[in-house]
Amino acid sequence: MTIKTKIEVKTGAKAKSPIFEAVHETALDLHRLGFIDQRKMRKFDVLCQEPIPDYDSEKIRALRDRFNP
Repeated sequence: MTIKTKIEVKTGAKAKSPIFEAVHETALDLHRLGFIDQRKMRKFDVLCQEPIPDYDSEKIRALRDRFNP
């Protein structure tokens, strides 16, 4: 059994590293307490997550074929 991080649970994405995971968790706490606004929290979300891989047309078609029979 694997334990999901807060980033994975909230967004479905993985943290770049344990350090970024800790930074994101701290930012979430500060946001919850009102010290960070929603705009700043979105910046932390983007900063702390692994980038989304690029998909070309062939990969997109393969995904559609696999999940939409």
